[in-house]
Amino acid sequence: MKIGSDEHKQRFCNAFIASHCRFDPESLAWPDLDAAALERLRGIPFWQEVLYTERRAGAIVKAYAATIADPLVREAVMLQGFEEARHAELLRLMIRRYGVTAEERQPDMPSGDPLRAFADFGYGECLDAFLGFGVFKIARRAGFLPEAMFEIFETLMYEETRHIVFFVNWMAYRQVERSRGAQWRRAAASLRFYARALKRMVGTARAGADVRPSAAATHQLLVRPVSLNAT
Repeated sequence: MKIGSDEHKQRFCNAFIASHCRFDPESLAWPDLDAAALERLRGIPFWQEVLYTERRAGAIVKAYAATIADPLVREAVMLQGFEEARHAELLRLMIRRYGVTAEERQPDMPSGDPLRAFADFGYGECLDAFLGFGVFKIARRAGFLPEAMFEIFETLMYEETRHIVFFVNWMAYRQVERSRGAQWRRAAASLRFYARALKRMVGTARAGADVRPSAAATHQLLVRPVSLNAT
């Protein structure tokens, strides 16, 4: 199979669509937490920013999906937007259920080119995963929260991993389609986007009164790698 071919597009889009899981956040097996677990959950200082990040992610993906002419790619991106919005609903439900202090803020809609915003978002998720996957594994092994909570978060994490796999394939397909398929050009474009994502991450950390991981990186604490052979 050739990267950038119609077969490539069919495979990575259809794999993403077929692997979608239907669930209602309300119907998940939310556990009762004891006082110690509640204190640890409520003590995590990023839930407000994580919820904001998920709501903004849904808006970014939805805005880009509306501009896509190819019906299959549009269907896949629209599905990602639905999943991002559902992540926000899952977090909103968790915050209410366990009495977590977190003010819900309206996300600032990105200005400018929806494609550029979607690409920036995708590369940011890829970069955050390098930190977040490891931290999630450590927290789980340490029993920071009951296993039942990690199982709920793992549902969300599986979807985030699918988003990254889809994004990497989408970017490669689009670059070849636009006659920018030379490996060095693809590498140079990725380097520019990763540099922008790293700059945003550092800026977010510096913006706080104390140094904290970026909201997107914190969100990725709930992610672990899941293999999906889309190519």
